[in-house]
Amino acid sequence: MANKRSNLSEKAYKNLKSQITTHQIPPGNKIVEEEIARNLGVKGAYIRQLTLRDIEEIYEIRKVLEGLSIQQAKDKISSDDLSRIEQSLKDCDNAKTIKEKYQKFILSDVILHN
Repeated sequence: MANKRSNLSEKAYKNLKSQITTHQIPPGNKIVEEEIARNLGVKGAYIRQLTLRDIEEIYEIRKVLEGLSIQQAKDKISSDDLSRIEQSLKDCDNAKTIKEKYQKFILSDVILHN
């Protein structure tokens, strides 16, 4: 039973990852658990703890997507917007504590994506 659940979890993971990376699920769309379960012919959700490798993959994907976003935005961004982004990144670098760095990073992320 555990092996069947593991295989099903892996299938769901690969399916969802594929849909996200191929934009079948566009950025910003809500992921509906019931819809995923229905597509896979299962009920319920099984959640597992992220591994270090999972986290590394997430950041690798994000790095690629962020790079692509920058390429697409570089000719459209105003100098004021660019200045705000640069200042928010400097604020991150100048933060004194980990908590402050995290808060500044979140603020920079919001500024960058708006």
